[in-house]
Amino acid sequence: MGARERWEVGELAAGLPSWRPGPTRDWLCRMLLASVDLPPLDRVAAFDNDGTLACEKPAPSVHAYLTHLVSDAHPADGHDTERLLAAALAGLTPSQAAAKAEDFLARACHPRFHLSYPQIIYRPMRELVQLLHRLDFTVYLVSDGSRDFLRVMASSAYGIRPEHVIGTEAVISWPTGRCMTWPMRGRRGSRRCVPDVYPGRHRHDTCGDKKRPIPL
Repeated sequence: MGARERWEVGELAAGLPSWRPGPTRDWLCRMLLASVDLPPLDRVAAFDNDGTLACEKPAPSVHAYLTHLVSDAHPADGHDTERLLAAALAGLTPSQAAAKAEDFLARACHPRFHLSYPQIIYRPMRELVQLLHRLDFTVYLVSDGSRDFLRVMASSAYGIRPEHVIGTEAVISWPTGRCMTWPMRGRRGSRRCVPDVYPGRHRHDTCGDKKRPIPL
């Protein structure tokens, strides 16, 4: 459903029932109210995953996924997690890797809350994503975590389309003589393809379409 032409601050606040009433929520609603004057194509929002949309304690979901695949893995940091994950899934097609992620997310539970990882998200942030969609925003998930893992999780957890997930992933190679329009024949390598350099995540927060998100 497309966004209505007129909204009131109170209506927007009603779409954020888990947000505590006060200056923060009021400021956010005023910013969103002002944004509807923009053309829908210019309404772009981007979020990080771990610690912003989802719980990252005692470890991010992708870390749990890695230790599910490699029981003796002890990554030093997030970049090491992605390096080890790329090695663990090397040789698989993207579809095979996605099936492994789907199986993990369907079966695994958070060690503290005993819920599935797509359920261990911040309700206020999910409400904000849903409200942005109602306002005809294109919402991206931008992370230095595993793009293909998050693409599996994003739809059920946040309602974010898989193609709107940007992240780190293994380089895909194709058999000799095959063009790159044959994704089912592609195989994951062990080398990572990082979307942009760090520090400065905001440099790739322009998203894949090069539009700059609205600063909230």
